[in-house]
Amino acid sequence: MKGLLLTIPAVVLIALCLVRGGAAGAEEQKARPEHARLLAMSGDYEVAMVFRFAPGQEPVRLSGRARIKPVLGRNFTEETLEGALGGKQWTSLSYTGFNPSSGKYEATRLSSTSPATISQVGTWDEKTSTITFVGEYLLAGESWHERDVIRIDPDSIHVDSFLSFGKVPEWKGVELSYKRRAP
Repeated sequence: MKGLLLTIPAVVLIALCLVRGGAAGAEEQKARPEHARLLAMSGDYEVAMVFRFAPGQEPVRLSGRARIKPVLGRNFTEETLEGALGGKQWTSLSYTGFNPSSGKYEATRLSSTSPATISQVGTWDEKTSTITFVGEYLLAGESWHERDVIRIDPDSIHVDSFLSFGKVPEWKGVELSYKRRAP
């Protein structure tokens, strides 16, 4: 019964989307420059990562691989980022899209290292050619704030993640440098 109650709103939402926008709405979405920015990131990458787990802490450097691909009718991108830390493999999955109704990018990230789901909303800055995502989430009993600044170049992507929690001031906690792999 509970499954049916959750399914009914999803079916209604799908029907409303089809009636209000249909295939034409989906095509308009794909033609938007915001959507094209996401699709341009599709590809396979080598990723250099720098983590600072607390302000002032020595950085931990590691490398990994990422694959970004369009999914769900090319309305979203799915990123799989994989690496190892301390001999343990980890995977992070991200789903990102552009919501023309809100005029904002929306992203959700999941990781094998944490039960928390990280959801963020972002905007494009034409002057700096960056997308800045912001979000808040509860992790290990603390309320965290995350601000990710993403610069997209033809053959690379650079992400700086600024973190804060509780009364701890914001610090650059993560740097990710993606270099597109040759086909």
